[in-house]
Amino acid sequence: MGRGCGEIVHGAFTVCSHYDDPLQPVTQDETVSVGGTVTLTCRVAASDNSSLQWSNTAQQTLYFGEKRALRDNRIQLHRSTGTELSITIGNVQLSDEGEYTCSIFTMPVRTARATVTVLGVPDKPQISGYEDTVQEGGKVTLTCTSSGSKPPAKLRWYRNQEELTDFMRGEHPPGVGDFMRGEHPPGVGDFMRGEHPPGVGDFMSSTLCDS
Repeated sequence: MGRGCGEIVHGAFTVCSHYDDPLQPVTQDETVSVGGTVTLTCRVAASDNSSLQWSNTAQQTLYFGEKRALRDNRIQLHRSTGTELSITIGNVQLSDEGEYTCSIFTMPVRTARATVTVLGVPDKPQISGYEDTVQEGGKVTLTCTSSGSKPPAKLRWYRNQEELTDFMRGEHPPGVGDFMRGEHPPGVGDFMRGEHPPGVGDFMSSTLCDS
């Protein structure tokens, strides 16, 4: 949850009770997919005509009241009143993930933070390793990969709609997705769907990537 005055939750925002500071900003954490739009809202219970400000993860000012501070057309003003400052970030990228800060310039300055979590959508799985027809009794190594996923995608092999589980799962860097490798004699199946050389049709199957 976002951090603000009190910890009494009502609806989407933390509520300030009567003994809390009415000028303490209140924010909310947000989750968004890559390419989507996220709205960051900062509110105070009362106004003393002090301006609210949103800053990004690098502590660069995005908006100070109605005034744009950072030249990024993806970031737009959504609402600015005496008690609220809301902005939107469009075409969100993985690099936008992190902690954003809302400040109100009273004496002393009061702040609240909101964490933006960005989810990466996995690309269509790709199969590599099959280059030519394999002799019966031989062995072929196939690798299924999916990039762009955050958290990493989970890949599963299927042959003729039946899941195959006897495979080695590989390590991967964050955000690249998962990869799985299968080693098997040709008669078990090539685990490929789509175009194929003549005589390979008996080994067709499908792949499924779950994120």
